[in-house]
Amino acid sequence: MNSTEQSCPLCQQEDVILRNDYAYVRRDNFQLSRGHVLVVPIRHVAGYFDMTLEEKHAVTPFGKFSGARRRCLVLNLISPAWCVRSNNGPA
Repeated sequence: MNSTEQSCPLCQQEDVILRNDYAYVRRDNFQLSRGHVLVVPIRHVAGYFDMTLEEKHAVTPFGKFSGARRRCLVLNLISPAWCVRSNNGPA
């Protein structure tokens, strides 16, 4: 892990709910609503447009987590609603 990844709060994989080869789902430390989660690429990238096609597919609402997302909804682990947000570039 390089120094950028060490200082990136999203690269610290904590409170992981689901994981695959390209992304993981974690509880949000600053939830907007009950069950709010973040879907984060495993590889540190500056923004959405720096992700590979596989990573983009993994982090979209209808991507690789869709079946697992349904199971989490049944178990009431995550919110039934979703929005897509991307931070691109330095904050």
